[in-house]
Formats: sequence, C-alpha cells, structure tokens
Amino acid sequence: MKKMQWPVLKIIMVLFLATGAFFTPAHSQVFNYRLQKADSLFAAKQFTQSLAHYEEIFTQGQYTPAMFLKMAFVEEGLNEIGKTLYYLNLYHLATGDDAVLAKMEQLSKKHKLQGYTFDETSQVALIYQKYHDKVSMAIGALMLLLVSLAVFLKRRGHKPIAAVATVLFLAVVFGFHLSMKETDTQVIVAENHNYLMAGPSGAADVVDVIDGGHRFEIEKRYDIWVQVRWNGRTAFIRDHQVLPVRL
Repeated sequence: MKKMQWPVLKIIMVLFLATGAFFTPAHSQVFNYRLQKADSLFAAKQFTQSLAHYEEIFTQGQYTPAMFLKMAFVEEGLNEIGKTLYYLNLYHLATGDDAVLAKMEQLSKKHKLQGYTFDETSQVALIYQKYHDKVSMAIGALMLLLVSLAVFLKRRGHKPIAAVATVLFLAVVFGFHLSMKETDTQVIVAENHNYLMAGPSGAADVVDVIDGGHRFEIEKRYDIWVQVRWNGRTAFIRDHQVLPVRL
C-alpha cells in the first residue's frame, strides 16, 4: 500500500516545485547590465535610447515599477498616448499605487478615451492578475499538505475521504486557475488608426476607426480577433493592435 501512496505524493511535490520555479516574480531577478545601461541613458536624458533598452528588458520578462514610469514618461513625450497608458497600467498593476490613477484619468479625459471608469470589477480583475502566481503556489502547497495528511491518516488505519475529496476539488480549481493565466482580461489599444469591425473578419462592416489609448475588457477571442464593447455594441479588433495588461 505504501508503494502506491508515495508516487502520488511525489507527483504533487514535483507539481508544487515546478510551479514555484515557473512562477518566480520577474521583479525579483537581479538587475542586469542592460537595466543599468537604460537607467544611465535616462539620467543623461537620452530618452529614446533608454526606452529601447527598457523594452528589451521587458520582453525578457524583467521589470521594475520605476522602469514603467520612465517608459510612460518617454512615450508621453513622443505623443504615444496608447503606450503611455499601457505602461501606467503596468505600473499600477505592479505596485497597487492608486496615485497613478489620477494621471491615467487625466490622459483619458484629455484624449476622450473609453475604458477608464476604475470601477471595483476592473480593480479586482487587475489585483487577481497581480497575485495569480502567488495564488498558484498557495494552492499547490495546500494540495501537498492535504496529500501528506491523507497518507498519514491511511497509515493510522483511517479512511482519508475528506482529504482526498478536497485534493480532487483543489485539482479542478488549480486547473481552472492556471487556464486564467492565459486569458487577458484587459487590453489597451497601442497605435493610432485602428479599425473596429462588426465581425471577426476583415470583410465585415467597419464600426469605427479609433486611435490608441482606449482600454477594453475582453469578452471573447476569435483566432486573431478580440471581441470588445464599443459604445454599447459588440465590436472586433485585431489581436496585434492591442497590448495585454498583465505582468
């Protein structure tokens, strides 16, 4: 009986360890030479050069909250409002600093942008994304603890029905939770002159032409198309025209 129990325990342990290794927060990584170089260029007011370095750092999964503020500053100077708001959103997601919301609201009003209501639902969604990795580790740790408890009870001659049932339930929750990592809840339009279509096709009717900066809640995805709400109706925009608000 013991030989049957340990493989299960090992599987859960491997799952937990792998989860912890995979979901290491990017901001905990050691600053590399490129980040130092970018900060030096920014301090020297060579803003576009520093932006190129910051962008490369972020594509590698590394970031600091201060880096996002500097990127937003440079993008605003270049009049790239979509990317400015994108990096401000990332800063808020990384820090939870509500002081930046005033700047975002100012820009959204000035450029007549939609999607910046800052209601409780959108805030909860952003917080969930921020702590997604930590929740994954917590669920994995709880599953490991319950499996250990089930093994202990079994050795004592008890039937660990409740513990096993809870592990199975958590396994389902864990699977659903991981799938949410692949789902972007919010996106920001990156560039100017984007077509919103009535259907997920280039042959569909044009609903509107919008510039960068609008923020959308994703309703569904259709291949290369993202379904959103625009002025109370369903519209579609190409996936490459939006940036996901996630770290």
